[in-house]
Amino acid sequence: MVDDSRRRIGAACATGERVTAVLTRSLFARPQRTFAMEIGFDFGANVPTGVFALHAAAAVVFIYLASVNAAAGESIGILLNAFIGIMLVTAGVVTARITDRRD
Repeated sequence: MVDDSRRRIGAACATGERVTAVLTRSLFARPQRTFAMEIGFDFGANVPTGVFALHAAAAVVFIYLASVNAAAGESIGILLNAFIGIMLVTAGVVTARITDRRD
């Protein structure tokens, strides 16, 4: 980021553009919109997707148990099982990213 700003400032000085205009453009630039969610690994027939799918399948079991507890009116069961499910999905994403990096 710093090197990019220095390069822009240097290019602006070479063309005679004001440095404040370059800094304003770089500080308040709108990020480009992408319609894909970047989670750190590619989905497909590969090992990281399998690791994530395994964690997601285990998380579905705990989300189901949370819904059973919700139907029974047990609030602590809802919280604990939903938390375990969410943490399993998070662990799946992290583990898939680590596995993807090792390939």
